[in-house]
Amino acid sequence: MRLDRFTVTNYIENGEISASKKEIDGDSQLHWHEFYEIEYLLDGDGDYIIDGKHYPIGAGMFFLMTPTKKAGIKSTPYAVLIR
Repeated sequence: MRLDRFTVTNYIENGEISASKKEIDGDSQLHWHEFYEIEYLLDGDGDYIIDGKHYPIGAGMFFLMTPTKKAGIKSTPYAVLIR
């Protein structure tokens, strides 16, 4: 199984705070960050998988991901995030 690494250099413009909208259809790739990430689920539901544990998610929920946690989303059937 592939594990993507998101770095400040490759993921955050100018190394500063950034925001983006992401639509997930099915499963997102398992990944980890070298930075903190705040996410808000606009729409959809599913499971947030963090270090192998499944947590149910739904629209209106906030998440704070800490560096080095392995995470991915399994949406049913889709999810829309602001991060």
